[in-house]
Amino acid sequence: MNRNPMFTVLLVCTANVCRSPMAEVILRRLVTERGLQDIIEVKSAGIYAMDGQKSSDLTVKVAAENGLDLEGHRSQSITPRMIHQSDLILVMTPNHRNDLLQFFPKQTGKIYTLKEFERKKIPAKAAVDDPIGMPLNFYRQIFNEIQSELKRIFPKIEKLAKKRVTNNSSGKMSET
Repeated sequence: MNRNPMFTVLLVCTANVCRSPMAEVILRRLVTERGLQDIIEVKSAGIYAMDGQKSSDLTVKVAAENGLDLEGHRSQSITPRMIHQSDLILVMTPNHRNDLLQFFPKQTGKIYTLKEFERKKIPAKAAVDDPIGMPLNFYRQIFNEIQSELKRIFPKIEKLAKKRVTNNSSGKMSET
């Protein structure tokens, strides 16, 4: 059971230096633009992250080109506590999802790939590719892909968050 009064979205990739930090700042901006920062908390982590690493230079550059700051981001490895305290976990690839579900099978209802969440039909390409080692334009492409997916699913995130807050304020706690 998550006793955090906020609806927590955890974004996960491999090392928490490219895709999930991009997703974190993009989603945080969407939350702020809708004035929902008091009910939606956004975090990121990596399945195989080394704690304390900076985002890649090209990730920081692409974020800055889009008015977002990743200079202060430091990677963190995902923990069981993060899994249990999150209401929604969005991962970048089916392998990330499968890895998490192998260790946390009871969390199946809240772990999705970014591209699969809120779709009736699973897309042919369910992964957001890792840009590490690729040229700047590939990072831009990945940023745009993540941003597009987050904009697509944001209405559902907002709805889930508002439902959770309503349930909490009426004395009910959401089971997650």
